[in-house]
Amino acid sequence: MHSQLRGLSFLLVLLASILSTTGSALAQSDSLPQRHSLVIEVAGIGGFWSLSYEINKVTANGILSPYVNAGGSVMRIRNYSQDFDPTFSVPLSVGLLLGAGSNKLDLAFSNTLISEVLASESLEIERKWQVNGAVHIGYRYWVPKRNLFFKIYYAAVLVDYDRFTNWGGLGFGYTLH
Repeated sequence: MHSQLRGLSFLLVLLASILSTTGSALAQSDSLPQRHSLVIEVAGIGGFWSLSYEINKVTANGILSPYVNAGGSVMRIRNYSQDFDPTFSVPLSVGLLLGAGSNKLDLAFSNTLISEVLASESLEIERKWQVNGAVHIGYRYWVPKRNLFFKIYYAAVLVDYDRFTNWGGLGFGYTLH
C-alpha cells in the first residue's frame, strides 16, 4: 500500500508539472507550430494496446519538440462473474523529440495507472490499483509530406514502484493538424 501511495503521489506531481510547464511553454510560443496527434500503441506502456492523444510543439530551431501524451486502454470489459467491471490503464507521458527532418530520437518519462479486476483466494472479485513509472528511449519516423508517423521504443519500467522490468512499444500515429 505504501508503494501505491508513493506511486500515486509521484503521478500527481508529474501531472501537475506537465500541465504547468507545458502549459506555460505552449502559451509563450503561440507562433510556433503545434501538432495534435492520435496514437495507437501495441505492447506499450498502456498494456497490450492503447489509444492516446498527443500534443507536441516544434521549437524555433526545429530540432527540439517537447510533447505530452495521455491515453487509455481497456483489457477486459467483464469480470469473472460476467458483470461489467473493466480492467483498464491510463498512461501519461511527457517527452522530447530530438532531431531534424523525418528521423527523431524519442525520450520520455511516464506513469501508468492500472486498475485490474482479479479473483481472490476465496474467488471473490477484487480490484487492484497500481501505478507504474517508466523511462523511454526510442525512435520516431515522420513520413515526409504525410500526417503519419511510426515509433518504436524501449521502456525501463518500475512496476508499482517496487520492481524493475524491461518493456517495449510499437506505435503509429496520425497528426490531425
